[in-house]
Amino acid sequence: PTSVLVGGMSALLRWYPRLGLRPVPQLELIVENESAAAAVKVAGYAGWQPARQGPGFTRLQDESGRSLLIHHGLPQAVVGPLREEGLRLFRERAVELSEVEGSPLVLDAGDELMFICGFGARTTAPPTYQWLIDVHSLLRSGELPGTEELLERARGSHLVLPLRATVAYLAELCGSDLSPELLAKLDAEPASRRDRVAFRLGGVDDRRALPAAQVLAIHLRATANEPLYR
Repeated sequence: PTSVLVGGMSALLRWYPRLGLRPVPQLELIVENESAAAAVKVAGYAGWQPARQGPGFTRLQDESGRSLLIHHGLPQAVVGPLREEGLRLFRERAVELSEVEGSPLVLDAGDELMFICGFGARTTAPPTYQWLIDVHSLLRSGELPGTEELLERARGSHLVLPLRATVAYLAELCGSDLSPELLAKLDAEPASRRDRVAFRLGGVDDRRALPAAQVLAIHLRATANEPLYR
């Protein structure tokens, strides 16, 4: 099955000048849902063994304890209400890293930004700031599509608020010259009450309430284009 490299290794290979500048605790791949079993089988030939099965993902480990995370389709924290259409769009825009051995397929810079913010701008355990450094490097790369195109993608996945919070925080931390046009457009973008509630739930830091809050936040975004009563 054809896979798409995402996450830390994708960021490292493109937006860091040297490999030693970013830790990569796990490899992450996206495959079509129907190809997930085949991908796990192929990974087994290379020494990866299943360690945990979850809704929409399989985590594997090798003998040295390194992790491989295989997403069965686009994670719901990223795709929102686009569902299967989201994976098709992301794959259509994916690009090959021809300068890297094996020419791995990666998300285009705009979709990688959505992927990072979809996961990063919410409570995670254990907490990490590495995703913010990835976004900063990405915003400085000059590889992003135009502002209107980014906004269109964020609207489709209902990721406007996570993207806005991320860019605003980095601009405050690193200087107002970081993507001022994008930040201005994001500030002017309206957000529905459902999106605002989902974003707040994604940031819940009570460990007892966190699992339920994350599930509800994902559900609210996944059904954002449907009537509330459904």
